[in-house]
Amino acid sequence: MPVVPTIHKRDRNKPRKDKAMLLNAGRLMERRENRELDELTAQIASLEKQLEEARAANASTAALSTTTGGAAVKQLQKEVSELKSRLSEAEAERDAATFAKESLERQASRPGGGGGGGGSKQLQRELEETTKRLKAVEAELDLARQEARRLREQQARSYAANGCKMDAAEKAEYEEAMERVNVRLQTLEEKLAEEEKRTEVERHIERAKQATRRAESAEDNLANARAHAQTAKSAQKEATALKKEKEQVEQRLMEIERTCADLQRALSETQDDLADEKVLVGRLPREAQQRLEQAEKRHREEEQRLNKQLANVTDRCALMCRTLQLKEADVATIFTRGDTPLGRDLRKHGLRGLWSAYRDAQDSVVFLKTQVSSLSAKIEDLQSQLDEQDHQSLPGSWPGTDDAAATKAEIDKLKSDLHAATLELANEKTRSTELRTQAAAESASLRERIARLEAQRPATPRSESAAPTASSTAQSRLVIERLTKTVEELNKQNAVLRNENTNLLLQLVGAD
Repeated sequence: MPVVPTIHKRDRNKPRKDKAMLLNAGRLMERRENRELDELTAQIASLEKQLEEARAANASTAALSTTTGGAAVKQLQKEVSELKSRLSEAEAERDAATFAKESLERQASRPGGGGGGGGSKQLQRELEETTKRLKAVEAELDLARQEARRLREQQARSYAANGCKMDAAEKAEYEEAMERVNVRLQTLEEKLAEEEKRTEVERHIERAKQATRRAESAEDNLANARAHAQTAKSAQKEATALKKEKEQVEQRLMEIERTCADLQRALSETQDDLADEKVLVGRLPREAQQRLEQAEKRHREEEQRLNKQLANVTDRCALMCRTLQLKEADVATIFTRGDTPLGRDLRKHGLRGLWSAYRDAQDSVVFLKTQVSSLSAKIEDLQSQLDEQDHQSLPGSWPGTDDAAATKAEIDKLKSDLHAATLELANEKTRSTELRTQAAAESASLRERIARLEAQRPATPRSESAAPTASSTAQSRLVIERLTKTVEELNKQNAVLRNENTNLLLQLVGAD
């Protein structure tokens, strides 16, 4: 799935920077520049036209100013100049009122701190009324300008027609027009004065409202500043806690990284050891195979030899049964009930161990019988001597009292020796059991190692190298020696187990 490139917000409205888009953008820019150039050319032409008209008007005004038409002309020029000054003042007042209106509109458009909805509506109505009045004043000013322009043009035409002379009718008409203009200008001045007063009052009101809003906004700002200060303190505490958590997380990350590095090293070492073991197992020479074959051959020979000795085992079992004075019922009981002492010894130690244990016990019994018989003879001699003594004498004066005590002490000693021999026999049995358990555990571990080596051995035959190195040869020898020892130990354990199984089978045959 293709990856869609993400576009940043600041680059979202930018044009693409390929060749076609750049060429198209260049053409659009050229067209825009051409349009702007045409507009500027038209503006220059209109400005040149206005400049020519202004030059013509200045020329006519200069011509009028240079001519001396008497006191009436001078009076007319004076009135025209006054009219111009009043007109400029009216325009200045108009501009000031317009600026005040715009400022009020801007202030009304701003969100107030505590003016309320009623104050905003009233301010809007006042602004609308002020706008209407200003529009009316502007319309009247336009009419006054038109009237002044008409009078100026009429004066210029009359001067051009009469050769800078004015008759009485024209003068009367001019004076009447000037009076009308003066009246209108005076009215406009009064209206402007009233508007200025109203604007000043509205300005004061607006300033008071602004001050109120500023005070309320200052209080709000103070409350916000306090809240921000509290938030900043809590944020600082949170930042400190987060910093501590970050340090703890970084320390844990470092520990985890170290642990991962150690595990990685241990894994790499284990993999290297495994590779070495695989190499050693794969490089087993033919000598190891030959030794294994020889061991198997010896094992077969031993098995044949044991099979040959099977005939003599029956006679030995019969001899043992005669020696132990066992009957067929006793033998059947031994093999059918395994909870008897003889059955337990037979299961634990095998037939050979049982034979040797009973032979030792028989020897000790014979020895003890001889000792007991000798002691009995001594006791009978002492009894006969005691009978020959005089019954009237005291028991302490009997002859042979010391010999009887010595005989009793000797009997006690023999009993203690018998008990010690019994304990020693039990200890020997326990020791032999432990040795057999240890041998069985070692045999199991050796079998597991051989199974692992056989599982790790490659299925395909290994190609023999023409020039093996010294290290590989030494390792191969070590492996061969290790395998040889393992095979010998396994052969010994196998021989012991086979002997025990064979003896048990022979016992079963004899019991049947």
